[in-house]
Amino acid sequence: MKIHIDCIPCYFRQALQAARFATDEQTLWWRTMSEIAAFVRTAGPHMQSHDAAETVHRIIREATSCPDPYARVKTEYTRRALEMLPDARRRVLAAPDPLDAAVRMGIAGNVIDFGSQAFLDLDETVEKILDVPFAIDHRVDFFAQLHAARTVLLLADNAGEIVFDTLLLEQLRDKRLVVCVRGAPILNDATREDALASGLHELAEITDTGHACPGIPLERMSADFLDLFHSADIIIAKGQANFESLCEQDRVNLFLLFTTKCRLVGARTGTQIGDIMLIRSDKLKTGS
Repeated sequence: MKIHIDCIPCYFRQALQAARFATDEQTLWWRTMSEIAAFVRTAGPHMQSHDAAETVHRIIREATSCPDPYARVKTEYTRRALEMLPDARRRVLAAPDPLDAAVRMGIAGNVIDFGSQAFLDLDETVEKILDVPFAIDHRVDFFAQLHAARTVLLLADNAGEIVFDTLLLEQLRDKRLVVCVRGAPILNDATREDALASGLHELAEITDTGHACPGIPLERMSADFLDLFHSADIIIAKGQANFESLCEQDRVNLFLLFTTKCRLVGARTGTQIGDIMLIRSDKLKTGS
């Protein structure tokens, strides 16, 4: 997806939030906002959303001299998610369809997002997620492909959220599981360090994008990643950023799992903020 004029206020909101996370020095907050303003003057509707987000957060890191402004937040939400995990696991195992329940719990974790304004309540979402209807529901295709798959590639999203992804991985122990995280810190997106802290390495191979970029811009991925992307039997892409970079892919084995948190994404999918979705990417393109 390309950026829209409505993205501009979010860049300023994210920049001020991240600058405050990074430092208590107000002069650095002003420096950050000034440099974001300079970037906005050169931006336009030609930019891809992942390129704009990467630029915004590079500016924040450089202006504040902080390599990971969200480090404390990521640690805190990983801790909270790990505390909630035993109860979430009990809910999954007690459900009539544990695989479906595990998918839902993974989507529940997607509410942990400091990139959007629609930051929802994690405890409330986990409490209700097993009964929430899907606004877009391609689960029949998803489960059929998942059962037949030998290699599953999970494109992870946020720290904390990935703790809940372990519930799905636990349901798929008979398959080769690969989890891809960000190559360097950006927003509260999960990195290799976050994956290790969440225990994903005990269930899956961990790889990364090699970039401090939200989403999966395929034109910037390594040859090794592209080999994996094209050879995996099924690809599960979590979160809005992965949706924004992959929504034009016409692939029957690419499934997008996330919660709508942005009006522009809602317009693209025909959903409302707070809706949950499991989308087969080629069906989104055709509107079916």
